[in-house]
Amino acid sequence: MNDAARILNVVGRALYPQRTDWKAQLAFDLDVAPTSVRQWESGHLKFDGNHGAVDDMINLCDMRELQARMAKEYLIKFKLKSK
Repeated sequence: MNDAARILNVVGRALYPQRTDWKAQLAFDLDVAPTSVRQWESGHLKFDGNHGAVDDMINLCDMRELQARMAKEYLIKFKLKSK
């Protein structure tokens, strides 16, 4: 597995752990064609750390992290309120 395939698999499965079609969802969120993700993964299209989609994926990770943190805070407040 090449570096692009490895990073796309790690990030895609982390962002969409319940989805078997994570490549299609990643493509949708990056606003690219699903074939682009597959071609990056296979090495047919160049994908490295300088690719613009890398910054977009970092932003997606940041957004998911923020959403999870907010959900956790709501749960903690709900639990404390119930005591």
